[in-house]
Amino acid sequence: MTSPVLYISCSQDEASMNMRQHMLGWEGWEEAGELWGSPLLMRNGTEYLALMSDEHIYHEEPDVEAAKAMPSPSLLIFLSRHRSESGARSLTVHPLGNYGENRFGGRAKALVPSAPGEMAAALRALAGTGAGLGYNITYEVTHHGPHIATPTFFIEIGSGEKEWKDREAGKAIVEALSSRDVDPGDRILVGIGGGHYAPRFTDIALHKRAAFGHMVPSYALEGLDQDGVEAALRLAMDATPGVEGFYLHKKGLKGEAKRHARAAVESLGSSMVGSGELEER
Repeated sequence: MTSPVLYISCSQDEASMNMRQHMLGWEGWEEAGELWGSPLLMRNGTEYLALMSDEHIYHEEPDVEAAKAMPSPSLLIFLSRHRSESGARSLTVHPLGNYGENRFGGRAKALVPSAPGEMAAALRALAGTGAGLGYNITYEVTHHGPHIATPTFFIEIGSGEKEWKDREAGKAIVEALSSRDVDPGDRILVGIGGGHYAPRFTDIALHKRAAFGHMVPSYALEGLDQDGVEAALRLAMDATPGVEGFYLHKKGLKGEAKRHARAAVESLGSSMVGSGELEER
C-alpha cells in the first residue's frame, strides 16, 4: 500500500481554514481516530487531513506525533497563509528549514527533507487552477519551521487578510493538490541565488523537466567564507532527495558569493546544471 500523505491545517490560520473547507468537499472522508485533539480524517487509505490548534511553524516534529495515530506518512503538506510586508498577492510553494538562526521555528542551521517532485507538481497544477485570479504563483526559497524528519512542503495564500479569506484562492490551491501529477522524468536540483521569492526557479520548473528541492537565497550566502557557503550548500543537497545537481541563478548571486558557490559545488562532488541542459516540458 502506498504510504499516506498527511495534509495539516491550522485553526489559527484563516488561509489554512479556507483551504480546509474546500478540501472537506473531497468525497470519501471518514473519521480515523484523533490527532491533536481533533478528528483525524482519512480517505482511500492514502490521504489524511488533520487540524492543529497551535501555530504550525513552531509545532516541532508533527510527523512523530502523527505516526502514533496513523501509518507513518511519506509526505506532509501544510495548508498555510503567507504574510509579507509588500502585501503582494501570491500563491506559493516552499520547503522548510533554516540556513541560519531559527527565529521562526525549526532548528538553527538545519533543513527538513524536501519533496521536489511533489512541490513541482503542485506548482504546475496551481499555474493552471490559479490562472486569472490575479495572484503571482511562485516558489519561495527555504525558510521557517517546524523541524520534521519526513519530506514536507508548505502551500500558501498571501499576503493579507483579504487574500487569506479569498474562497477562489483557497479553491485553486485545493484543486491543484487534488490534480498534481509528479513527473518521474524531472531532474532534481538545488537552486542557488536570488531573493526570497524565486521567479527564476519557478520559470524553470514550469517550462523545463526540472524540479527544485531546497533553494538557497543570496542573503543566506552573502558574507560567508568558502567553508560557510559550502556548509549551506551541503545542507541543501543532503535534504533534497534524489538531487542530481545545482542550478545557479547567475544574475541573482554576485561577486565573491558566486565564486564561493561554484567552488563549493565542485568540492561537494556535484555540478552546475544549465537551463540549456534541461528538457523542455
